[in-house]
Amino acid sequence: MRFVAAGQVLRADDLRPPYAVQTGETVWMHYRRDGILLRLRCQARAAGFVGDEIELYAPQTRATYRGRIVAPGLVEWIATLQPYEPH
Repeated sequence: MRFVAAGQVLRADDLRPPYAVQTGETVWMHYRRDGILLRLRCQARAAGFVGDEIELYAPQTRATYRGRIVAPGLVEWIATLQPYEPH
């Protein structure tokens, strides 16, 4: 995660796997409850690897959520952080 010039030694911490989710990427969030599965299209508010928790925003519901990345482009719901409240 640093610039490596020709002839420089490559260190193990210079490498990392690609993110499973990029900031701003559209992902599917799965919400499971009592045998029901809902899929909601969201925007990732942070990049992360499989297993990471990130915040998501869903324009359709105008709410913010926290979820765990389970695969590239797929997040499982953990909590609703800011539900939409009409004024």
